[in-house]
This record gives sequence, structure tokens and C-alpha cells, in this order.
Amino acid sequence: MKRKNLFHLLARIALGGIFVVSGFLKIPSALDFAHNVASYQILPHAANILAAATLPWIELFCGLLLVVGYRVRACAFFTFALMLLFLASMGSAIWRGLEIDCGCFQPGKSEVPTPLWVSVVRDLGFLALSVWVLWAYRRGEDRLPPAS
Repeated sequence: MKRKNLFHLLARIALGGIFVVSGFLKIPSALDFAHNVASYQILPHAANILAAATLPWIELFCGLLLVVGYRVRACAFFTFALMLLFLASMGSAIWRGLEIDCGCFQPGKSEVPTPLWVSVVRDLGFLALSVWVLWAYRRGEDRLPPAS
């Protein structure tokens, strides 16, 4: 396998792993995550609960598909769209002066919440990784060679 193909494979697995971990940590704490979603003050109450109940499963599902290499382009696009949504939400909270915990990897109220600007920088990196995987898949460089 070429070095470039190996890098694309590792990028895809890393992106998938990030989403698997994020979703996996939120699923058992859906109510705590709903509080995190509500703290952004964007959605109505029922939508906060719906988002908290569905987003972790979508993250987990997309992450797993990225890790195994199935429907990579669709999942990479979906992670790209999720990252844009998360970045817009955090940007809105920063703009409005909200001091909240993003709930990205630790649902609920943490003792020392990560500042939103740190989460924005981290998520910009994840967005770039999504773009990289999308670009690599479009060029066909992240496919594994056939098993012999």
C-alpha cells in the first residue's frame, strides 16, 4: 500500500473513531446531553430532547461506517455537515456571550468545562479531517486493495 493511501486510510479511521467515541459517550447520558443541547438556547424544548436522542446514534453509526470503510463518501459528507452545524452552534453561543459546556465528549455539566473557543478550534480540525477524507475518497485513494 502506498504511503499516501495509508495516510488516507488512517485519516478515515481516525475521523470514524472520533465520531464513534463521541456518540458512544453520549448515548447512555441522553438526558445530560439534552441539557447541553438546551444550553445553546437555539431549539425549542422538544427539539432539544429529539436532538439529544438522535445525534449520538447518528455519530456512532457514521463513525462505525467510516471505520469499516462502507459508504465512506456519504459518511464523510455527513460528518462534514455535522461539524458545520456544531461550529455554527458554538459560534452562536460565543457571539451571544454564553458560557456553556459544549457537551461534545462529556455530556452533562463538568466541573471544569472546556471553553467554547477550544472546542471550536478542535472542531475545525475535525472539519478539516472530514474534508480530507471526502477529497481522498473522491479520488479513490482510500480504498483497500482487494484481499488475495
